[in-house]
Amino acid sequence: MKKYRAFVEDLTEKEYESPLQGTVGSSLLGSAGFVEDITAAHVKTRNADRNIPALRQLTHCPSPEEIIGVVRSIVTESEKLARQVSIHICHKRSGAKLREIGHLFDVRETAITESSRRFSLKLKEDKKLREVVDLAKKQLEI
Repeated sequence: MKKYRAFVEDLTEKEYESPLQGTVGSSLLGSAGFVEDITAAHVKTRNADRNIPALRQLTHCPSPEEIIGVVRSIVTESEKLARQVSIHICHKRSGAKLREIGHLFDVRETAITESSRRFSLKLKEDKKLREVVDLAKKQLEI
């Protein structure tokens, strides 16, 4: 305890760089190897979640453009269906903000959310549609 007190008292009169500047995902502090180990053990199994913004920095999220390209290569028979699949996967798995996704599809943020919600309902009913989405996710490695 005495050493810690001396350490703290020594720094109270000096300028120093905060060790928190080196955090990753606003919660991990350590070497690149340490961050990779923690990510592999605890984070890789989780999907990007809008409610946990730090996960975006720690998980692999394909860009919306990458998602659109993969979906278009899979869904060639219907531009409308390709758009719906792309919007849904971008919304759920890209980690991009609604505004960014909306800009790509030339719609507002609420349209992205509503389109994705409606598409989720279709997925529950349509096995072939689920297979298309699963194939796209597999190719995107998500």
